[in-house]
Amino acid sequence: VVAIIDNGFDTFHPELRNNAWQNVNEIPDNDTDDDMNGYVDDVWGWDFVQHGDDDIGDNDPRPDSTLNLEDVIDTIHHATLVAGIVGGNGAAFTGIAPQVRLMNLRIVDEGGIGTFSNLPRAIRYAVDNGADIINMSIIGSEGTGIRDAVDYAYDKGVAIVAAAGNDAYNLNVYPFFPVCADADELTPRIIGVSAID
Repeated sequence: VVAIIDNGFDTFHPELRNNAWQNVNEIPDNDTDDDMNGYVDDVWGWDFVQHGDDDIGDNDPRPDSTLNLEDVIDTIHHATLVAGIVGGNGAAFTGIAPQVRLMNLRIVDEGGIGTFSNLPRAIRYAVDNGADIINMSIIGSEGTGIRDAVDYAYDKGVAIVAAAGNDAYNLNVYPFFPVCADADELTPRIIGVSAID
């Protein structure tokens, strides 16, 4: 199981739906937290984007299909593209690992806007719900609890892959997170992926 923590992929995309992770311990649409993990009806993952102070998100991590695609075409499909590269398995193409299941966890909106305040919750959700690998193609400044969540995943044997950005930053001078969350550790906990050209 590969958790894609990003801006939400299209779970029902024809190249992804065969490999979309499903929480089989949750009964769909019954307004009950059947598996008692703190998330109601989280059958297809979770949307951690908050829309108010008391909001914990909702059970639909897919991108908002009501947006004008011409305005956001480069960003709305980011997670869908990432999920396809990792585990696409449809008629048109095959991803790197076509037999994985893809867990959909949304931490930022279609425009890449959001806060890292819920990133630790998303990491812990992935670990507690069976992810073997967590992919985070997001960067930002350090947030509270990110290091602890990375340690939690590492201690549970979950591999973390994180983006280092697309602008060739020197991470020793400009540390981004979550890729630099293990910078002070003797044992690396995150596999950083950087653009080179």
